[in-house]
Amino acid sequence: MSTRKPFFPNIQSSFYSLAVITAAVVFLAVFMEWLFAVTRPSFFEYASFGNKIFAYLTDASLITAGCFILMLPFFLLSRIRKLEKLRKVVIYFCCFIPAFILACLVLLLADNFTYTLFKFGIVSTTGILRVVYAVLFVAVTVVSYRKVIMMANGLEKQTVNRKKPSTGRKLLLLSSFLVIWIAIPFMTTALAGSSFESNSQIALNNSKPDIVLITVDGLNAENMSLYGYRNDTTPFLRGLSSTSLLAENAFSNAQGTIGSVTSILTGKYPAETRVLRSVDILEGKDTTQNLPAILKTNGYYTAQLAYSYYADAYKVNMLRAFDSANGKTYEQSRVFSWLAYNLPTYSAYFLQEMYTRLADRLGHIFFVLDMTDAYRRVTEAPEKIDDAQKLEAALDLIATEEAPVFVHIHWMGTHGPKFYPAEQVFSGNVDVDLQGKFDNRLYDDSILEFDHALADFYQSLQAKGSAENTVLIIASDHSLKWTASRLPLLFHFPGNSHAGTIEGNVQNLDIAPTILDHLGLPQPEWMAGQSLLQPADPERPVFIAAIPKSTKNPDTGKVVYPDPEPPFYQFGRMTVVECDTWYRLGLDSLEFDHGRVKNYQGNCENESFGARDALEMIITHFGAYGFETDVLQGAVIDTP
Repeated sequence: MSTRKPFFPNIQSSFYSLAVITAAVVFLAVFMEWLFAVTRPSFFEYASFGNKIFAYLTDASLITAGCFILMLPFFLLSRIRKLEKLRKVVIYFCCFIPAFILACLVLLLADNFTYTLFKFGIVSTTGILRVVYAVLFVAVTVVSYRKVIMMANGLEKQTVNRKKPSTGRKLLLLSSFLVIWIAIPFMTTALAGSSFESNSQIALNNSKPDIVLITVDGLNAENMSLYGYRNDTTPFLRGLSSTSLLAENAFSNAQGTIGSVTSILTGKYPAETRVLRSVDILEGKDTTQNLPAILKTNGYYTAQLAYSYYADAYKVNMLRAFDSANGKTYEQSRVFSWLAYNLPTYSAYFLQEMYTRLADRLGHIFFVLDMTDAYRRVTEAPEKIDDAQKLEAALDLIATEEAPVFVHIHWMGTHGPKFYPAEQVFSGNVDVDLQGKFDNRLYDDSILEFDHALADFYQSLQAKGSAENTVLIIASDHSLKWTASRLPLLFHFPGNSHAGTIEGNVQNLDIAPTILDHLGLPQPEWMAGQSLLQPADPERPVFIAAIPKSTKNPDTGKVVYPDPEPPFYQFGRMTVVECDTWYRLGLDSLEFDHGRVKNYQGNCENESFGARDALEMIITHFGAYGFETDVLQGAVIDTP
C-alpha cells in the first residue's frame, strides 16, 4: 500500500542553500527581462554591449542583495538557540521570496509571448479575465513555492559530506560577488564626478507667480480663430490675445510629442538630447538640466499632468524635475530616488522599468489599478483621457500649495487621427463612430472644446483671485500630420505685461528662456533658445527633427519603421525653416524637398537663401552635437 507524498516536501535545506537558489532565480528573472529589452526597440538600443552587460549584472546583484536583506532578520532569528525549533518554519517562510520572483517571471514571459504574437495580454483583459489571471498567478506562485523547496533540498543533499568549501565560505563567495557588482557602478559614478549640476538660486523680486504651461497635442495655428481662421474655434484665446504676448510664426523642434515636450522642458535640441522616439531616454547631464529643476531650486512646487505613455518626464529619464509627474514621483521612494542619482543611467533606468512593468501588471490583475492600451487609447479609442481633470488638478495645486506652482499640462483631445468632441458645432451631423482619419470638422470641434475648457479654467483662477499672479502659456507640441506648420504660442503675464505681437520666427525652445527671463533668473548656457522678452534674431533658423518615414505591411496592416542605423540612428529627417520657407532633408535618401509655410504672417526679404544654405545649416547643426556628417555632403539638391 503506497503512501501519498505531501504536496509540499519537508524542508531539509539550510539558509545557505536557500540563498543560492534565491540568487539563481533572481539572475534568471532579470536575464529574461534584460533579454526582452535588448532584443526589441528600447532604451538599450544605443548602449554599448558592455553597458548592457553591466546593467544586467548590477541590477541582478542589487535585487539579490535586497532579497538577502529581507531574509536577514529571519536568519538571525533562527540563530537564537531558544528558537532553533523555529528554523524550519522560518526557512519555509523565506521560500516565498524566490517563489514569488519565479511566478513574476512566468507572468511576464507569458504576457510578452501572447502580446507579441496575438496582440493579447494583461493590458487587454477586463472583468472576469483579470480574475482568471490573478487566480493563475496565485496557482503559479504555489507551484513555484514547491519547486523552490525541492531545489533547495536537492542542493543541500549535494553539499552534505563532500570535501568542498563549507557552506559558510560559499555564502561568503556569493556575498563578495554581489558586493563587487553593487560597488563597481557606484564607484564608477563617483569617480566620474556627479553629472547633476546644482542650479543657481537667487532671491526673486516680489512674490513668485504660479506658472501654467499647457501644450496642446497636434494643434495647428491655421485652424485657430486666434490666428484668423474662418471658424471661431478659439474665442477665449482670441480675446485673451489682446493682453498677451503672441507669436505669429512659432514652430516645433521635433515632430513627435516625446521629442518636442523634452525639448520644451530642457531648452535643448533633440540632436543634443537624442530624445525623439518613445524608447529614447536622457543620459548623463541631460537628465537634470531642465526648466522644472531650475524652478524647484528656486522654491517652486513642480507638477506634470500629461499622459504617462506619451508625455511623461520620468519615461524619458528626466530627473530632479517634477515633484509629481502623472501621479508618480521618485521622492515617494527614497530608494529609487537614491539609485537614480547614484547609479549609471542604464542600470538605474532598467531597474525602474522592471519594477514598473511588473507593478503595472500585478496591479491590473488584482484590481489595484487599470492598465490601458496606450497607442489605441490615444489614436483610436473614443474614451477621453481626462483632459478636464488635469485642469481641475492644476487649480487644486495652485489653491493648496504654499509654494508657487509650476505645472505642465499636456492636452490630448486634439490628438489625431480621430477626434471625439463632446459637442459638435462645426461638424454638424457627422457620425463620430464612422469618421475617417483627420476629419477637419471634428478637429475644429476638438479645438473649440479645448478653448471652452481653458476659458472655464481661467475664470476659476479669476474667481479664486489667482489669475493676477499666474503666467499662462499656451503652446503645441507639434503640428497635425507632422508638417512644418505654424503652431500657437501665447504668453499671458500678470498685469497684462509684455503684451504684443512677435512677427519673426520663434520656436518651442524659446519657452523655457522666456519663463526664466520673466522671473529674473539667468538662462543657463545649455539652453539653446532665447527669451522672447528680448529682441529676436531675425536670421535665426528653426530646426525640426523627425523620425524616419514609416511604411505599412500590406499583409498585416501594421505600421513599420526602419531599423535605426548610423550615423543618424533615430533621426530620419531634418527640416530647417528660414522665414516662410521650409527645407527638409531625408537623412537616409539624402534628398531635399521644400515648400512654403502655410498662411505665414509677415514679409521675407532674404530671397538669396536656398537649399544649399539649408544643407550647410543642417550639416553644421548635426556636427555641433557630435554626429558624423560626411555622408550629408552627397545630398541630392535639385531645388532652388
